[in-house]
Amino acid sequence: MDGPKFVYGTISPTYVVRFLSTNPFLRIVRLAINKGDSHESTFDNDFGDVLLPSLHTLEIGDFDFDDESTLPRFLSRNPSIVVFKIDYDFESELLSLGDSPNLREFHCIGDCWVDLCLVKPPLRVLNGVRINREEYGVNSRGFQALKAASSTLETIHIWHNQRLQPDLSWVTVAVPTAMIVRH
Repeated sequence: MDGPKFVYGTISPTYVVRFLSTNPFLRIVRLAINKGDSHESTFDNDFGDVLLPSLHTLEIGDFDFDDESTLPRFLSRNPSIVVFKIDYDFESELLSLGDSPNLREFHCIGDCWVDLCLVKPPLRVLNGVRINREEYGVNSRGFQALKAASSTLETIHIWHNQRLQPDLSWVTVAVPTAMIVRH
C-alpha cells in the first residue's frame, strides 16, 4: 500500500483553514489555489493564526491572502518548518529576526529570499535567486542577505538568462563555502 490517496477538488479557503486548525499534527502541507475557479480564492487573516507544531514542509502555490501580514504571521507561529516552497513573492520583510529558526531549505520566486535570509534562519539550500540584470553586487541588499545566512548555506541555486552570464563573484565573496548551481 502506498499510503492515503487524496482527491483534489474545489474547496473554499475557509474550510482549508478549519481543516488545518483541527489537524495540528500535520507534517506536510501543500496548498494550491486555481484562480480560474469561481469560488473564493483568498485566505483570510485566520490562516495566520493556525498553529501546526509538527509541520515540517510547507508548499504554497500562487494565491492571495486578504492581508499581506498573514503568511509572515503563520511562519512566525510555526517555527518547526524545515522546508518552505512558495510560488510567488510574499511580504518577507514582515518577518522578524529569529523567525523560522529551523528553516533549512527555501525555494521561491521573486526577491523574497533577500528579506528571509536577513532574519537569519539556518538555511542550507536557497533556491530561487533570480538574476535578470546586474541588480546585485557587493553593495546590494542581496549581498548582505547572503552574508547573513553564510554560516549555514551550502547550496545556492541561481537562475538567470543563459545569454546573460552575469558576474557572480559577489556571491562567492558573500558565501565562500557554498556551492553555486546555475540554471
